[in-house]
Amino acid sequence: MDLNLLYSQHQHALMRAKSSTSKTCRTRHLASAGSFARRIQTWQLSEGASAAGSWLHETDDTDFAERICA
Repeated sequence: MDLNLLYSQHQHALMRAKSSTSKTCRTRHLASAGSFARRIQTWQLSEGASAAGSWLHETDDTDFAERICA
């Protein structure tokens, strides 16, 4: 797995969400970012990485869209 690619894709999805003027597009970009975050978290958990918990927080936080797109 190319973890750097996943990190990059996650960041690009967040940037697209933040710059989106359409709520529908923003929601799609945030869903995409969440998907990348879950893949990163799954890999980290499988490797015993302590940072995995922070990815869980982002993917499950109900206020995430408001915080990132404010």
